[in-house]
Amino acid sequence: AIVVAACGVPVAKHGNRAASSKAGTADTLEALGLDLARASARAASTLADLNIAFFFAQAHHPALGRIAPIRKALGRRTIFNLIGPLANPAGVTRQLVGVPSPAFVPLYREAMTLLGTEAALIVSGEEGLDELSIAGPSRIAALGLSGLGERVSPEEAGLPRHPLEAIRGGDAEFNAVALRRLLMGETGAYRDAVLLNAAAALIVAGEARDWQDG
Repeated sequence: AIVVAACGVPVAKHGNRAASSKAGTADTLEALGLDLARASARAASTLADLNIAFFFAQAHHPALGRIAPIRKALGRRTIFNLIGPLANPAGVTRQLVGVPSPAFVPLYREAMTLLGTEAALIVSGEEGLDELSIAGPSRIAALGLSGLGERVSPEEAGLPRHPLEAIRGGDAEFNAVALRRLLMGETGAYRDAVLLNAAAALIVAGEARDWQDG
C-alpha cells in the first residue's frame, strides 16, 4: 500500500487487528507509531492530503469492535475474514483483493461484480496465501481488466522465486522492523514480494500495462 501510494495512486488501506494470526495490519502500524484512533478520525482528510490512509475496520464498522474478543478467542479464520475485503469503507471502485484460498477467487469475482466494482484483481497464492506468492504460481481473476489470464508467477514480473519461510512474519514489533528495513532499501525476498503485489495494484489502478511494467 505504501509503495503504491508513493507511485502516485491514492490508497485506502482497510485493515484490522489480528484475529487468526500473530499480527494484523493495525497491530504493525501501531508498533510503528500510528495512533489508530486519530488515523480513523482523520482517514478521509489524510487520504486527500497524503494519497494514503488507514481505515481501521473496528472504527469504521463498530460491530467488528464488539465481536473482536470472540474472534480472538476462536483464534482461526471466520466468515469475517471473508467479508472484510468486500467492505472497504472508502467506497473504492478499484481494488486488489487477496483471499486465503484459490477456491475463493471466482466467488469473490462474482461478488465484486454484483457490488459494481469497476476494476479488480482477486489473487491467492497456491500455497493458501492471501496475496500473490513470491514462491510460486498464484491463482488470479480479473474484473474490468483484460489479458491477465488465470495464473501468474514471479517470473512474469521479472522477479526470482523465494521460499515462503523467507517472508514469514512474526508479531507486530517483528513486522514493524521488517517494514522499516524494507523502506530503507533492503533487498531480498520481502522486497520482491512487495514489488509483485504492488505491480498488481498498479495494474488495477491503470498505471501499469502489465506485470513487467508494474
